[in-house]
Amino acid sequence: MRAHRVISGSFLCLLIASSTVVAGTQAKLQTKSTVKPGVVSGHVFLITVAGDLKPARMAKVYLLYMYRSVAYAEAHEEDQDSAEMAWMKAYNKALEDGLKASKEKAAAPDYHYNEAINCLNKLTEYSRALTETLDWVSTNKKEWQIVAGQADEEGNFRISVPHPGDYGLLIDGHAGFNDAVWQTHPLTVKPGTEITVKMDSPEVACVQTGN
Repeated sequence: MRAHRVISGSFLCLLIASSTVVAGTQAKLQTKSTVKPGVVSGHVFLITVAGDLKPARMAKVYLLYMYRSVAYAEAHEEDQDSAEMAWMKAYNKALEDGLKASKEKAAAPDYHYNEAINCLNKLTEYSRALTETLDWVSTNKKEWQIVAGQADEEGNFRISVPHPGDYGLLIDGHAGFNDAVWQTHPLTVKPGTEITVKMDSPEVACVQTGN
């Protein structure tokens, strides 16, 4: 909100001019206050091999700001320095490190491929990248670029997004006996509009081995 200054003076014309400026500023502020934030809502779940639908109960939902628009980002390079871009860099680095570690393990003479461990390693790559992205927004004082929420018991979520632009959507949670991650981008969020998504295909889903 931009602060305004009332200019007072002894001449009537200056008073009238000041009143006009104040009235115009107030009208602008009132107009801004009526602009509603965008909303992203949806349903997150997975379908088991047996065909059962399992909702992601209480899953954590993250919207990562990418940029205001492609055209704006091309004209303003600083807008490309965003949470979603930081996420992509962190995830690609996690993938590279994971691939390197896998090759080193595979080269060992007593190596045996374990699908469950391999799946958990993939989940770890997402978790590591998200942690690094959260650290990045904190260090760069861009906390507003990550909007977090939570799904309900049925896997439904609805999140208010104050800043318009393109976002990446990342969801981390459990569905049935699976730990899973869902992801999609970009989602273009506009003021006063609602986007509804159906997240039914996780990037990776691992059967829980604990408990």
